[in-house]
Amino acid sequence: MNPSAPDPGQRPGLVGWALGLPLAAILLVVFVLVPIGFAFFLGKAAYDWLDARSWQPVEAVIESADLRRERDADHNAVLQVKAVYRYRWNGVEYRSDRVDLHHGADNIGDDHQRMYDRLAAALAAGAPVTAWVDPDNPAAAVLDRDMRRGQFALLLLFPLLFGGAGALIFTQGRQHRYEQRQRARFRRTYPDQPWRWDTRWRTAELHSRGRPKMWQAIGFAVFWNAISAPVLFLVPKEIAGGNWPALAALVFPLAGLGLAVWALRKVVQHRRYGDSVLVLDSLPVPLGGLLRATLTIPARLAVREVTVQLACMHKQTTGSGKQRRTTERLLWEDRHRFMTRPGPGQTSVRIEMNLPAGQPASSEDDPNDRIVWRLEAFGEEKGIDYRAEFELPVFDSGAAPNPAAGLAAVNRPKRQYGADDWRETGVEHGYVAGGQRFYFPRFRVTGTGLGTLLFALVFLGAGIGLTMGTGQWVFGVVFVSFGLLILWAALTMLFSLSEIVAGGGRLRWRHGLFGGWRDIEAGAIERIGVKRSGSIGRNLYFRIEIKRWGNRRESTIADWVPNERATRSLVLKLGQLIGLDADSV
Repeated sequence: MNPSAPDPGQRPGLVGWALGLPLAAILLVVFVLVPIGFAFFLGKAAYDWLDARSWQPVEAVIESADLRRERDADHNAVLQVKAVYRYRWNGVEYRSDRVDLHHGADNIGDDHQRMYDRLAAALAAGAPVTAWVDPDNPAAAVLDRDMRRGQFALLLLFPLLFGGAGALIFTQGRQHRYEQRQRARFRRTYPDQPWRWDTRWRTAELHSRGRPKMWQAIGFAVFWNAISAPVLFLVPKEIAGGNWPALAALVFPLAGLGLAVWALRKVVQHRRYGDSVLVLDSLPVPLGGLLRATLTIPARLAVREVTVQLACMHKQTTGSGKQRRTTERLLWEDRHRFMTRPGPGQTSVRIEMNLPAGQPASSEDDPNDRIVWRLEAFGEEKGIDYRAEFELPVFDSGAAPNPAAGLAAVNRPKRQYGADDWRETGVEHGYVAGGQRFYFPRFRVTGTGLGTLLFALVFLGAGIGLTMGTGQWVFGVVFVSFGLLILWAALTMLFSLSEIVAGGGRLRWRHGLFGGWRDIEAGAIERIGVKRSGSIGRNLYFRIEIKRWGNRRESTIADWVPNERATRSLVLKLGQLIGLDADSV
């Protein structure tokens, strides 16, 4: 006998059996058979309700009524009305214990409680109630022939969720397999041209894919609202029972309302602007060269300028299952404003932007570890703003760079900065005694600052609760300390300002929450530099620092300044105003 062979008299457990099934069989059960099963019960309930529309009313006498309270498998309280009544049909007396068209106990809404109250009152008063009798089978009768909305909605929820998810998985899987086959074929055909491997980049004409994103927003909003809908039936009952903390569950339908508004905005946006088209002058876009393209919008824009952001991002997906997490790290970004050119029923924009040579090329080989070059165009319109997004094929094609293209803003000679590029930082500019004034006010990163502040308050509240409420002062001190650090970061984002006055061979500045005025002569400055402060969403922010001769430490004179190209242009402007040597900026 083979000692490793399983005992034929021993059956594997349910988990072992499930793990032994192929993935296709599990998906078949979960996303096909489960929706079919619930659809069957839903159809049966609808058929019974429609059939009961033809039943006839008779007077019935209640003999007994009871409201049974039980516990389900999750130890939740469920209710069921039990009653016995008698009635006469065509001179024959019948007795029935069927209360409604549904079976079993549940805790959906307060239908059981209301039905019991009505039957108990009739029993106590000796008053008759109305029963509904099937003329074709007089022994079949119910006291309530209406469809319970809560139960119907719950039955409808499962086939929609599982069936919709199954359809989405099937279509997405089929599309993924098709794209993988196409990618493998193109890779064999063009081994030295990786931009041809992706079906999106077969031609120089790129589409913004606004319609798929619109349907994704609709699908996610429907999915979330379908999941959270039962909360609207359960919370009122819990509140009536004095369970006020149950109000916290309303955050899920409120989030669903926000998602519904978001999806509606996507619909309106797509109907108004359609899918934009970006036609590249060269395929691929040369890394370290110049992006030249024409953006065509199938709608007339009112704005005269469109802002275009070009960003290089490292997109990583780690973990699996519930631990699966996707992060995007911004490596480089630049933005410009371009004039719009209206046409018959459309708007076109001519785009020319430099790309840095020091960033990685587009990478699509590993779906969990990608380099994405993303171009986003947006304009502030009345009502819904215009926005379109494209993924660009940016590769080192091996061709000699175009001399007219120059280098990227971060690498090109300082004299090539536009005369007014520094204005794109959003700085307030003016003239004062002693030179020109550059002012960055408070509340420039309000959204992130408020979010960080809320995060800090959560940690502080948890720390105070652990210390004062439970006496766990060690964990409390840790939470409070961490919360104070986050609080300082939030206050810095919200209330920090920067003000610089440059001219007459001197630089004066004040920076931070409580920073006073400081000044320095141009001859004492070794260098004015730019360093990265951090990223918020798809935007990079920078700080401006000065380094004195004979001092290793830098002094920050401005922080959270957007747009590296514009920030470096501002540094060049400051250097020119105080007469600093060009090599020192």
